[in-house]
Amino acid sequence: TITIFQNQELKVWMGTLVHATDEDPLLVMSDMLIGLQGNKIIFVEEKHKLKQLQNEYGFTENDIYKMSSSEFLMPGLVDTHIHAAQFPNNGLGMDLTLMEWLPTYIFPQEAMFQDTRFAQDVYTRCVNRLLRNGTTCASYYGSVHLEASKILADSVMVAGQRALVGKVNMMRRCPVECREGSVQQSLEDTQDFILYVKALESPLVSPCVSPRSAPFCSEEQLSALGHLASVHECHVQTHLAETLDGCDLVASLFPHTTNYTHVYNQAQLL
Repeated sequence: TITIFQNQELKVWMGTLVHATDEDPLLVMSDMLIGLQGNKIIFVEEKHKLKQLQNEYGFTENDIYKMSSSEFLMPGLVDTHIHAAQFPNNGLGMDLTLMEWLPTYIFPQEAMFQDTRFAQDVYTRCVNRLLRNGTTCASYYGSVHLEASKILADSVMVAGQRALVGKVNMMRRCPVECREGSVQQSLEDTQDFILYVKALESPLVSPCVSPRSAPFCSEEQLSALGHLASVHECHVQTHLAETLDGCDLVASLFPHTTNYTHVYNQAQLL
């Protein structure tokens, strides 16, 4: 380890570490030392081993940040489902059902991402807010708009967050400002987005194929997106069985399937 990182500065923190394991979902460890070289943790030890570690790694008291009693270190949080385009709508419309809430609050909001300046402002604030609150890894939905979704990927990369980022796909049951005009447009824009994100060559940011959910996509569109995800070896994110009325809607829209999950399985999206 020392050979690999010998040209990189060693940084050491002393104090309380908060961790989570299979055995203990909240493990608080006092009087600990954690050492980093580059972006690698090279040791996590108890404070009484300080002199031994100094001899082994060659750091001094000046290389140690001593945390106060109100400070602690913990692993970054992972959020597996974030609608970045809904960031300005936090807390709005909690009295409505999902199928009422979307056309009332969300689709009008997402339509605004046709404006790339608006997208730049919202996505920068969204990513920075999450990082300030400890979310170091996220799975993002953008909107249906290609250029705005590229801005979301750029914002994540610039901020240094790890993320999957997806351009939303939908072409029915939503306003024209929030939909693709055809399956072909959906595929072309999604492929454009995938290639754009891959061209960033970021070790932290990856594209994610993102059909909004079965009610908002045709069967042809879902199958085409499943094929695209396979071709480009992309992750997939969508919504599944969120509400009872949503499940009923899917049953009526896809009568030949046995359940909501079957819809995605047929489209090769699982």
